[in-house]
Amino acid sequence: MSFLVDLAAGIAREAHRGQLYGGKEDYFEAHVEKVAERVRNAGYSDKHIAVAYLHDVVEDTEITLQELYDAGMPPEVVMSVEAMTHREGESYMAYLWRASENKFARVVKYHDMKQNLSCNPTARQTVKYTMGIDFLGLRFPHEGFDNAGTI
Repeated sequence: MSFLVDLAAGIAREAHRGQLYGGKEDYFEAHVEKVAERVRNAGYSDKHIAVAYLHDVVEDTEITLQELYDAGMPPEVVMSVEAMTHREGESYMAYLWRASENKFARVVKYHDMKQNLSCNPTARQTVKYTMGIDFLGLRFPHEGFDNAGTI
């Protein structure tokens, strides 16, 4: 791994320490690392992989965007993490649209949703993530996002 990816992974591992995924598994290992692995295996850049590691850090921990800058994250990575941070009072579709405007965030969001669908989602989550994947597939057909055709 590159210095950037190692740094992002270290920040995420520490930030998510003690959090559980599905109430029983370590959040970093059960979710964050798997999203980053999907992005890496799809052949994306180190910046994409760094965003994948950091995608939930600002939304779900006490880490701030400024702290990511101060830790040495490039502006494109920090801006992408900001794009992936769901804001209070923001509808899911407004959030998805905003995240999709950022070339790193939309790739990571796609793989985040694919990972979420692979982990026994509820019926509501299945609809939400399938709709999101369809949205990205329809909005960016040239990027290879698969589209289940449910919209």
